[in-house]
Amino acid sequence: MKALVMSNRQQRMLFTSPLFGGSVHDYTVLKALFDPDLPWFKNLTVRLDLGLLGAEKDYGASAHIILSHKKPRKSKRNPAPKLTNEQRKENRQQAKTRVIVEQAIGGLKHFHCLVVVSFQVVMGHPAVR
Repeated sequence: MKALVMSNRQQRMLFTSPLFGGSVHDYTVLKALFDPDLPWFKNLTVRLDLGLLGAEKDYGASAHIILSHKKPRKSKRNPAPKLTNEQRKENRQQAKTRVIVEQAIGGLKHFHCLVVVSFQVVMGHPAVR
């Protein structure tokens, strides 16, 4: 089970999605919840992890989407792929900001906000529909 969670820098939870199966790709969840044709993130800076690769293309026209740099694939032409020093620096800065969000998500798990509901969904609890 997985949920899409959004928070701000003050660790305030802004959005928690309904639960999806663990095999559903993160970006598929985002597109199902937030139609890319609508300006959901207009004039906002949105920091995403690489599980949401493609959001920059679909949502970036109206929002400032920040994604980590992905290490290039190994190939015959590039047998030892590496990120540039600038890319590594940007990734470190991104990680420093995103750790706040990860701690907020950890707080949800600590207080069993997501765990109990997901267990009830799996077990077919009548209170959860």
